[in-house]
Amino acid sequence: MLTEEVELAKGNQRQGILKLLLVFLLTGFLLMVVFWLLPKLVSEPDIDNDELSKITNQSAPYSLKDKTNNETPVISSEYTQEQALDAIKALDQQLLLMAPYQSLQNDIGLMQTIDSVQTQVTEAFTRADYDAVVLALKELSLDIDQAINAAQSTVEQGLEKARQLWREKQLSQLQLELKQIQAIQADLPEWLELNDLLMAWPEVESLLRISKTAGLEGRYQEQLQALIKISRLSNDLPELAQQIAGVKREVAEDQYRQAITKADVAKRIPDLARMQAAIKLARDVYPQRPEVTRLTQELAELKRQRDYQLYLSQAELSLTKDQWASAFKDLSAAHDLYPNQRDTLDKKAFVAAYLKLMQESTEILNQPSLLTSAVKRKRSADILDGMVLYRSLSLRMVNIEKELSKQLRRYSKKVALKVLSDNETYIEVRSIGKVGVVAEKMISLLPGNYLFEGKRVGYVTKTVKVTITPEDFDKQVKVIANERI
Repeated sequence: MLTEEVELAKGNQRQGILKLLLVFLLTGFLLMVVFWLLPKLVSEPDIDNDELSKITNQSAPYSLKDKTNNETPVISSEYTQEQALDAIKALDQQLLLMAPYQSLQNDIGLMQTIDSVQTQVTEAFTRADYDAVVLALKELSLDIDQAINAAQSTVEQGLEKARQLWREKQLSQLQLELKQIQAIQADLPEWLELNDLLMAWPEVESLLRISKTAGLEGRYQEQLQALIKISRLSNDLPELAQQIAGVKREVAEDQYRQAITKADVAKRIPDLARMQAAIKLARDVYPQRPEVTRLTQELAELKRQRDYQLYLSQAELSLTKDQWASAFKDLSAAHDLYPNQRDTLDKKAFVAAYLKLMQESTEILNQPSLLTSAVKRKRSADILDGMVLYRSLSLRMVNIEKELSKQLRRYSKKVALKVLSDNETYIEVRSIGKVGVVAEKMISLLPGNYLFEGKRVGYVTKTVKVTITPEDFDKQVKVIANERI
């Protein structure tokens, strides 16, 4: 039934539009005739200015382009051609104001009056009887204003009644009221809105039933979707906004509970990715609730434990690959996560000692001459003792140990040295011992740097610096104090 009446309303609307177009065509034709006749009636080429003043009733008015020349003869004593044209334009504007009102388009008497006045105006204008033009249009304008005001008042009263009927859900009376409003003004936005609400009401009722059922069964998402769809179809239902807000709160609570449950389940597995996603869902709903804070802290602790175990695993793998520097880096990261873990601290210290042994031994091997120092030889011996712990763990250290031991043996073996003098100079090696007064003597010293001193009464002490390396053979040192004081 509603569909048939809507189609009928649309048919009436199309009929009114056709009538409006007909009015526009008639008005346009009238204006075209007026502006086409004006130039022809006033274009008399052989009339003198003196004769022009004698003509009063035979000439038609000028066109709009020529009216400023003030050469159009008129019979009117009150209104000018320009005022007549303004009146015609005002009529056109009134006809536009009439266009939305279908009842006015269907008013045969009013339309006949408009046609009759338009004919009179055309004839009066061609006679340059501008008084007749203006007076006729003024009288018609009053009639049109009264008709428009009456139609507008009726429409406003009808709309107010229709809104009240909608609020009371008296749909059959609303349907009749909308038909009456449509007969006056069919394309009114308020009428269209109320008509859409009326047409949508069966679907709204169905959605209301769905919403009620879903709410009773705890299916809050489905209930919310139904209510939101109702709000798009009809936002004039009582307390609809409050109801939607209440269901949104239920949806939020339901989402929050489900998210918390998922987070707890993921924690027990544990599945940190799923736990984090569930916590995010809960936080998006209620960020400040205690459960969110608790789960966030527990997630952080689980991540710390995971990372700790990961660092330890990576460190063990690096040790099996003889990559002690990488192992130390991972152990340091694990220690930072749990500083009080004794096992981690001990393992980190063990790896650190290895790296120190490797660093020092590499430094000595890169510059073996450092072993000429007794201190370095002592340190090298200690390094070799420390390397014993790592022989089974690091092939690299085994190789370093062999090379360092070889170099230490070379620099720990004494080298023969021939001391030459004049058999009058007393010779000694500072911090080592005496050589005596000799002409030639063989002595043995470890590789290193030495200071030989030659002394003789009445002569300046002679000092000779000597560096001995493992490669030296038959090395000679001449020490003679031969410079008098």
